[in-house]
Amino acid sequence: MNRISLATALSISLFAPAAGATGFQVIVAPAEGGAYATAVSADGNVVVGQLSTVNGKVSAFRYTVIGGLVDLGDFPGGTDYATANAASADGSVIVGVGSSTSAVNPGGEALVAFRWTAQTGLVALTDLAGGTEAAFASGVSADGTRIVGASYGAADDYEATTWDGAAPPTSLGTFMAAMPQSTAYGVSANGKVIVGRSPSDTGNANEAGAFLWTAPLGLVGIGDLPGGAVYATAYGVSGDGLVVVGSSSSNSSGPDEFEAFRYTQGGGMQGLGGLFPGLFGSDGLATNSDGSVVVGRSYVDAGGNEEAFYWTASNGIQRLADVAAAAGVDLGGAILRQATGVSADGLVIVGIAQGTKSTAAFRLDLTGSIGSGSSGSSGSSSAASSGVVSSASAGAGGGETSSTVGAGGAGGTTGSTSTSVASTSDAGAGGAGSTTSGGADAAPSGGCGCHLDATETPTNAGLWLAAAAAFVVARRRRRA
Repeated sequence: MNRISLATALSISLFAPAAGATGFQVIVAPAEGGAYATAVSADGNVVVGQLSTVNGKVSAFRYTVIGGLVDLGDFPGGTDYATANAASADGSVIVGVGSSTSAVNPGGEALVAFRWTAQTGLVALTDLAGGTEAAFASGVSADGTRIVGASYGAADDYEATTWDGAAPPTSLGTFMAAMPQSTAYGVSANGKVIVGRSPSDTGNANEAGAFLWTAPLGLVGIGDLPGGAVYATAYGVSGDGLVVVGSSSSNSSGPDEFEAFRYTQGGGMQGLGGLFPGLFGSDGLATNSDGSVVVGRSYVDAGGNEEAFYWTASNGIQRLADVAAAAGVDLGGAILRQATGVSADGLVIVGIAQGTKSTAAFRLDLTGSIGSGSSGSSGSSSAASSGVVSSASAGAGGGETSSTVGAGGAGGTTGSTSTSVASTSDAGAGGAGSTTSGGADAAPSGGCGCHLDATETPTNAGLWLAAAAAFVVARRRRRA
C-alpha cells in the first residue's frame, strides 16, 4: 500500500492551482497517469476509485482530504489491475475488482472481487461455483457486511451476486432462464435492497431491464421509460432503499442513447431529462440517503461532449459546475465530466474532471469545507443558503423519503407504469446511505468511451479485464 501525499498529488496537477482550494480537491495520479473516482463514503470523507499510469498499471485508491491519496495496490500475479468501486458508510471497507492468478482459467489469469480494510489489505472473495473464475464487487452496505456485484456461475456467464461475511456467494438469479445473465450495481444502507440489470424476459437478447431485489420477492423488474428501445439499467439506490436511479432508453433519448431516471414505487420511473435539450444522453449514476439528490452525467452539445449533473426536485437537472458556482466554490478551470458518487447528505460529490492533458478524480464539497468531510448541516452552508440544495437533501438523516417525485428538469420524461413490489419501508438503516460506484471513461473530448459491457461474455483473460474495466469506464454504451 503506497501513500501519496496530497501535496505531491496537487503539485503534479495539470489543473489551475485554485482547483485545490477550499471545497474542491483534484486527485491526480503520479507520473501523468489518470485518476477516476468511482464512489464516496456516505459521510463524504473517503473517495475511492482507480489510478492508471503511463506504463499501463492500474490500481485501486483511497483518498481523504487529510490523509491524501493511498494506492491500495493489486493482487500478486496476473495483470497489474485493480479498481475500487464502492465504500462502506465510514470508508473503512472498500470493495472492487482486481486481476489475479488462476489455476482454472485458460492463460492462468482471473478477475476477482475483493474486500479491503486497513487491517487486511486486499482480500479476494470467492466466486460462484462452476464456470469461469471471474467476479467483481460493485457495491457494499453501510456496515461493510454485505457486498454485491456479479460472478460467473455454472452457466458460465455473469450473475448478480451477494457476499455475506464468510458465507459462500449467492446468485440473485435473472429475468430469463434461457439467458442467465445479470449484474448487481447498488445496495441500500442495510443491504436489504439491491439494484441492477438483467436481460428482459421478452426473449429478445438485445433487451434488458432494470431490477430491484428484496429477499421476499427476489428479482423484480421496475420497467423502463416510454418509447425508445426496451433497455434500462439501475445503477444506484438510496440509503433507505426507496429510490432507484439509473438510465433507460426513452422517447426523448431515442433507441441509441439513454435518459437518466429516478424510480419510486409510488411514482414509477421518471425521466430526468438532460443538459442538452436536443439530445437526451444522460445517466443517473448515484443518489444520496433519501434519494432527493441524483448525480450523473449528460451530453451538453450535439458533439457528444458530456458534463456532470446534479438533480433535485426543486431545481431539476443542472450542470454540477453551475451548482458549485452558486455555492461559491471555485473549480479553478476544471471541467467536471462525470459525477459518480454522492454523500448521504447530498453535499459531497465525487467524479471525473478533465484538464488540458490529463484526467483526474475530484471531490466537491458544496458547503465549501475542507475539513474531514461533509458537515451534515444545512442552515449555515453556502450551498443551502443559495438554494442549490433542496432542504430534503441537506441533512444526513435518510430515514424518510419524499412521497413525491420532482419535476425532473427540462424535458424530463414521465415515467412508465409502476411495478408493484413489496414495501421497502423496513429498508432504512438510519441514514448512513450507501453510495454506489459509478464512473465512466472521460475521453479527451469528454465523450463516452464505449467498451465491453461488464455483462458481456469474455473469452480470454484480456477480455475479462476489459469486461471488469467496462464496469468502471463504460456506464453508457451506444446501441448498434
